[in-house]
Amino acid sequence: MKVGDVFDLTLPPELAFGAKGRRASAGKPAIPPNATINYTLELSTIPGKERELLEDIEDADI
Repeated sequence: MKVGDVFDLTLPPELAFGAKGRRASAGKPAIPPNATINYTLELSTIPGKERELLEDIEDADI
């Protein structure tokens, strides 16, 4: 996975909230029993990667 990559993920109920679902709570919506959950995942940054790139540039004989 590279910075900027976008993936659509689908979780079947047995990997998500299962037969119980989830009741709504502060800031969290209710999820009905046996719901399939769909996520869109985007990798926007890799923590610490910028520092490594700067160190590589500093170490290079340019």
